Amino acid sequence: MVSWGHGRRDAPDPFAREDDDLDRQFTAAAREAYLAAADAFVAEVRRHVAETAAREGRQREWPAHVASSDRLREAADAWSEAQLDWCGSAVFPPLALDDEDEEGDELDDGEEEVAECIVSVLTRHDYEVTDTAALVEAGRAAYLRTWPDDVRDDAEVRVTDARDAVAELIHEAGWELFEAPGIEALSTHQRIVETAEVADLSVEAAEALGEVRWPDDD
Repeated sequence: MVSWGHGRRDAPDPFAREDDDLDRQFTAAAREAYLAAADAFVAEVRRHVAETAAREGRQREWPAHVASSDRLREAADAWSEAQLDWCGSAVFPPLALDDEDEEGDELDDGEEEVAECIVSVLTRHDYEVTDTAALVEAGRAAYLRTWPDDVRDDAEVRVTDARDAVAELIHEAGWELFEAPGIEALSTHQRIVETAEVADLSVEAAEALGEVRWPDDD
């Protein structure tokens, strides 16, 4: 297991400890907090393992699993931070630092060629939903064909509205939605544009696409 930081107080410390933090090292209070954080971490590991081992692979289990994983990570960070307070070294860096390191590693893999431009192909498909219930049912059926080991309950959790249904139909067969019940194709438009940067694929940017008016904009 990798140890980050050093026990020596005069050694370089990537965690930039304050003087007050250094004064806590090897004190009774820091030791007590360290042992308590370790007990809490071990308890979280056991709890998470028990919950995960009891999973059956159902869709409705996923939110609880994500929440359990988040609690485990928080306990791990708290334990590592407590060890840093106790003796000046951490077992692993905080998760945020891990993410930054991963991004940095990607940039160090090799020199990238400088792009002269970026060409984006923008496609918009418009469909009219004529029967939401039928479309949702078709989406659930598509989900079960894609994931044959799942059951009806999984499909009902995964597909709850027209948007979910379309996503599952696309996942199964691409954009061939014209024969799906409850939906009719209206039009398809395409634009090819030259841009200066790669499109933002964040959740916020995806939600903003709902405001795009083209191809009928002025």
